[in-house]
Amino acid sequence: MDRWDDPAAAGERVRLLQLLAVWQMRAEDPLPVVPGGYRQKTDPRNHLAPYARGRAPRG
Repeated sequence: MDRWDDPAAAGERVRLLQLLAVWQMRAEDPLPVVPGGYRQKTDPRNHLAPYARGRAPRG
């Protein structure tokens, strides 16, 4: 039975959605902080590589 729109279930729905949001944030896989930051790897043959290195696009 779908009780999403049931006013009697509104409080429980909010509680469960809040709990779901907390668990989603806990489940994320954050990157650890690395001293000096992460090195950006780009393929020199990639046409977007100049943008990643801060050079102006040609043409």
